[in-house]
This record gives sequence, structure tokens and C-alpha cells, in this order.
Amino acid sequence: CYIHGSYELKLEEVREMGIGSLPRRVLMDLITAGRITGIDPKLAQSASLDLPIGEECYRVGSIFLPRTGEPVRECLKRLDAQVHREGVIYERGVSYLARVAGDFKFLPSVYGYANPKSTTGRTHTHVRMVADGVPSYDSAVPSGWKGELWLLIIPKSFPVRIPVGKTLAQLRLCNGYTKLDRTDLELAFEKYKLLFDPSGEPIHCEDQLVRVDEGSLVLTVNLETEIVGWECSEPTAVFDFGAPSKSIDADEFFVP
Repeated sequence: CYIHGSYELKLEEVREMGIGSLPRRVLMDLITAGRITGIDPKLAQSASLDLPIGEECYRVGSIFLPRTGEPVRECLKRLDAQVHREGVIYERGVSYLARVAGDFKFLPSVYGYANPKSTTGRTHTHVRMVADGVPSYDSAVPSGWKGELWLLIIPKSFPVRIPVGKTLAQLRLCNGYTKLDRTDLELAFEKYKLLFDPSGEPIHCEDQLVRVDEGSLVLTVNLETEIVGWECSEPTAVFDFGAPSKSIDADEFFVP
């Protein structure tokens, strides 16, 4: 069990909350109980936990994954890791490994998956989570995992500056298999009207605009607008993740 406010919340009660991503209330309980330490409770979102980078960061020679059961810290020697100090820019095309500011000890019923935040995609900064002893990206499994989390960071189009405490990824903690099978997803698609076309009409799962695939909805890109996207212009300027958005000139970094 773990401490929930002034009383004990047993594992059976966690399971009775339902199967899926743990909500903010339970994430806060895990922090209060000491299962997650070094993370500001304000970083708990409705169904995920933002992961801030800490002061410890290394420039590494290549991308990598730890072996099963191998702590990430033990991989540093074979990665030719060099200390990357706070305030120094992250160079374009270079791999960096930054430790998440926190330690984790999941409940026996809980496992986790991570995904980069949308800001990293918009700035073409490649971010993947690496967990102690887990030989796959963005995973903290099996249930009951404990250890350190790290972020592999590779600026793809221009150099960046990332302050300590910046959140580049988010962690979803789950207490059961969360994907719908194909039939359930098709039923949910029809019942809840998950997607709509530009005119506001519901899209049906038989339409060519959408495909149901392995628990996900696979979409297409609209290329019929005047501007369909933006290209990184490979500037010499540094993109500062810590700067207020209003102070950044998008035209300095992107071309329609």
C-alpha cells in the first residue's frame, strides 16, 4: 500500500479505480507517498506527469539503449560521455543524455510510457525517454519498475538552449492494458463521434480519411491548403527553450 493523505490506500483500491492512465489525483498521491521524489507536484497533469531535466547532462557519442537490467549510468563509459554544463548550447545533430530530475519506484501494479511534448516536435528536437534496465525507448516496464529516467536529446535543425527544469517529455502511468481492440474502437468511433471533417460532419470508420489500426486511429495530412507546413531554415541563431514565446521570431527559424 501507499499513503493517501492521512490514510492508507491499498493496491486493491488502486485496481478498483479502473484500468487506464492514472489521473492527477493518484499521481499526486504517489508523490506524497514518496514513490516519486524530486518532482514538483505542479507538474502532475490530468493524466500524465511532466518530466523536467535536471542539472546532470552529458554529450554522448551515439544513440543507445541499456541492456536488460543495466542502469543507464553504467552506459556512460561506453558512450564516451562528456559533461555538458548548464547554459551551454546543445549543438545541432549531436546526441545528449540528460537525467530527469527525480527518482521513481512504481507500485507493483503500475508501469509507464512516455512521449515527447509537442514543443519538441515543433522545433525539430528529437527527444526519447530512456529508463534504467529497459532496452526500449519511452518505456518504464514491467510493472513495479524503479530507477532513474533519462532523456536522449538530439537537436535536428538548429542549436538549442535548454534550461534546467524544462519539461521536454511526459510520463503516463498505467495500471492495466489500455488499448481498445479493433471492434471496441470502431464502436467507440461511431458512438462518440471522435473525428469530424472540415465542414463539421462526423467521419465514419469506413471513410477513406481514417483507418483503425492496432488500437490507434491513423490519419492523413491535408495538403490542400495554401500553407501545408513549415521547413526549418537551419539558422545560425540559437533556439532558447527558456525564452518567452513572444520574444522568439519564428521567421528566423522557419520558412512556410
